[in-house]
Amino acid sequence: MNSRIAFLPIAALANLGLFIWWYSRTNDFLYITIALVVINLILALWLNSSRRDWWSFSLLPLIFTFSALAYSLVISSPSVVISIITFTFVVLVIYWRLVYIYAFKHPAYHPFSLERFFYYLSFISIFFFTAAAYGIKTFLDIPLWQLASVFLLFELILIYLWSWINKLDWSAAWPYSVALLFMVLELFFVMTLLPLNFNISGFIVASAWHGMSFLATENIGTRLNFKRGRVLISLIIIIWLAVLITARWF
Repeated sequence: MNSRIAFLPIAALANLGLFIWWYSRTNDFLYITIALVVINLILALWLNSSRRDWWSFSLLPLIFTFSALAYSLVISSPSVVISIITFTFVVLVIYWRLVYIYAFKHPAYHPFSLERFFYYLSFISIFFFTAAAYGIKTFLDIPLWQLASVFLLFELILIYLWSWINKLDWSAAWPYSVALLFMVLELFFVMTLLPLNFNISGFIVASAWHGMSFLATENIGTRLNFKRGRVLISLIIIIWLAVLITARWF
């Protein structure tokens, strides 16, 4: 029997078991995080053991799941928590199915599917993570430098994924990577000074990352022109203004 046939069912069951464990024993967060790392590394190795960068396929579901679970900790409504867990589970199944097709059924793979999926998932991941960080800081009064250190690690992984999944030449991408790292990190600090709901703050940081990483990708690929850049920047500013005007200040 070809073991590849069992990959998707096992991936789904492993993640389902992880979420059930988390929902029933939230205090085991550290052990669940370790299990999360192990599960994703095994799945990535199973699919792409012939590639030197096989472990890179585990990073996106890893940070996405960790961010979703962390965000669930600051949500008080059980129904919303269940919705987040269900959404995360469905997204992970879709992701591993996409990687499975990319690895074993390449003719059926639609070009740039992983790249597009990364942009959607990176936006949601950084929203979950930053909103959770602001919420934990508010509820538990954790020192900002500790949260910033974890956010820095999270951002480094995200920037690596951005350059890896877009197959960017590092000699051309590193200045943009450094700029992304410091600009988003600075915005993370700035948002802690504003009396905004942690969801609003997380959304602003996530949209900034999404817009700047897209502009950087387009510029490296020489596809960016003044008109496209102006439209995107204007759209981000309009969304920010709409959010800030309608946000709940406290």
